Amino acid sequence: MPYWIQGFFFSIAFILLIFFLKVICPIDLGCVVDPFLVPLFSPLKIVSFLHIAIPVQWEALCILMFWSLVGLCVGVLYEKTKGSLSKYFITEEDEEIEDNQL
Repeated sequence: MPYWIQGFFFSIAFILLIFFLKVICPIDLGCVVDPFLVPLFSPLKIVSFLHIAIPVQWEALCILMFWSLVGLCVGVLYEKTKGSLSKYFITEEDEEIEDNQL
């Protein structure tokens, strides 16, 4: 599967997991996902800065769409740079070649 699709699905799954864990956490206690909420909702801050009105019932969908696009872009960038960065790292194939030469 291409990396851009993996990034897209991973970001959707991650955001849904954070939403789910926040929903099942008790209100009076802290939750493990609380540190993720500020960056999670940061797209809404960007939208309010641009004076774009989003109805409350669409906020969760807008957050999901924003982070899925971020995951897609990260996947595309990783796929583009994967070949060019691999020459700087030792891979298992390189180790096998060195073992065969010895």
